[in-house]
Amino acid sequence: MFLRNRVLLGVVASLVALGCSGSEPGPKGTTEDEDCRKHRYYADADHDGLGDPERSKRACEQPDGYVDNADDDDDDCAGQRVFYEDADGDGLGDPTSPVVACSAPEGSVSNHDDAEP
Repeated sequence: MFLRNRVLLGVVASLVALGCSGSEPGPKGTTEDEDCRKHRYYADADHDGLGDPERSKRACEQPDGYVDNADDDDDDCAGQRVFYEDADGDGLGDPTSPVVACSAPEGSVSNHDDAEP
């Protein structure tokens, strides 16, 4: 048992001396491995090209469903739609004033049927 532990300690010491400790700190947002440079990628659940700053992973290559930025302020929106302003409150949207959003903004509707906005 003593000999096996001593051999294991020797192997670990050799690896550390050679710089083979797994990953070394690199520039901000990256780590260096033996075969790759890991970057931080951010989940893009709503597929808008903007990543969720709260959900990330490090990888050598960009994983599916992830982007290289953390610029999404609403990653819960899984599909934006077009709404139209309803300034006169008749339930009919103005076809000349579309708004893209996850849910209908106040004063807007999902149709663009107002002939007299």
